[in-house]
Amino acid sequence: MTEQGMKALVANLQTTDYKFESQKGPKVLNTVLHCLKLTADKDYVSSPVEDMDFETFVEKFKKLYFAERKQQELRGVVAIRSVEICKKFMEHNSISKSLWDKYFAQLKSTGQIFAVTEKDEELIQWVE
Repeated sequence: MTEQGMKALVANLQTTDYKFESQKGPKVLNTVLHCLKLTADKDYVSSPVEDMDFETFVEKFKKLYFAERKQQELRGVVAIRSVEICKKFMEHNSISKSLWDKYFAQLKSTGQIFAVTEKDEELIQWVE
């Protein structure tokens, strides 16, 4: 688990009630328990997840999308995967996964992006 992922998990654990009903084994539960211990350390969660409005999300997402598209065009093939752009967006912006999911779904439902699933991967394209 990455440092940023750990911080996001710690921030979410502080505000969410979890019920552990897992058969996944000790590795998952040990990670969760470690994160719970970190919640006591206020310095660990230095930057809380911000409440980003939809307009700001669209502006930042569009900038990231076109930067990624430009990079891929230089390589000759453009295939922007939603999973990868999500990961990059969350690395550079403080936003919760649930808010990301909500706003990303809103982009699709309003027709700002077009998404197609091929070989279990969702590819997206900005509608111009």
